[in-house]
Amino acid sequence: MTKADKNLLDQVYISEAIIPKDFDLKEVIVEGLQGRDEKRIIYEGLFSEAESRNGNQRYYPEELQIREHNRLNQKIGEGGLLMELDHPILIAETKKDIMRASKVLLERSCGIINEPFTFNGKEVMGKVEILHTDPLGAKVYNFARKGWKPGVSSRAIGGRGTFDPSRGVQVVPDNLRFITYDFVENPSFHNAKLKEMITEEVEFIRYQEKMNKKQTLWQVICDLSEKNLQQK
Repeated sequence: MTKADKNLLDQVYISEAIIPKDFDLKEVIVEGLQGRDEKRIIYEGLFSEAESRNGNQRYYPEELQIREHNRLNQKIGEGGLLMELDHPILIAETKKDIMRASKVLLERSCGIINEPFTFNGKEVMGKVEILHTDPLGAKVYNFARKGWKPGVSSRAIGGRGTFDPSRGVQVVPDNLRFITYDFVENPSFHNAKLKEMITEEVEFIRYQEKMNKKQTLWQVICDLSEKNLQQK
């Protein structure tokens, strides 16, 4: 295994989902190609918030939020930032999984962010155009017209961070790198599952330190699964 591969496998796919209360859907008519009117579907509202106890019990320092959203703004200025419908589903933290999480697939895209993120105090505000003429974008648009409020979830790659017992939160690491935001169906369930996984991670890290083990949580899960299969 190369050093680059090892560094990649030391990373973790991190996400956090919210339903912004002030998220708004707008239909805007603009002048398109050859002077023809085009309809654009715009969602805008709160995307993230720094230094708060989030739904998945992760704590994002303000400096990190500013740094990463300024970096995303640079990507937006170079051609836009695509959003997918739902996060990539990862089975384990393998090189293949991390590589998948770090890319936005064209065939899974449903929206594009063409305007920079802005900051309202510790809040990160954003605006996304729904690709309503494509299948997945049309699905988001049609659901929203029926009253569905989309959840917006950040997608990032980084280390496991550190657990702060005094606040009961997992402080995300400084090497965290935001990839994009995705639309998700059920942020409450999404965050509950993330909180459950974080709790497992923290307890396992404590056990690992106590037993002086170096396996990752996923390695233990895979080992147990293999043993169960052998017993059947």
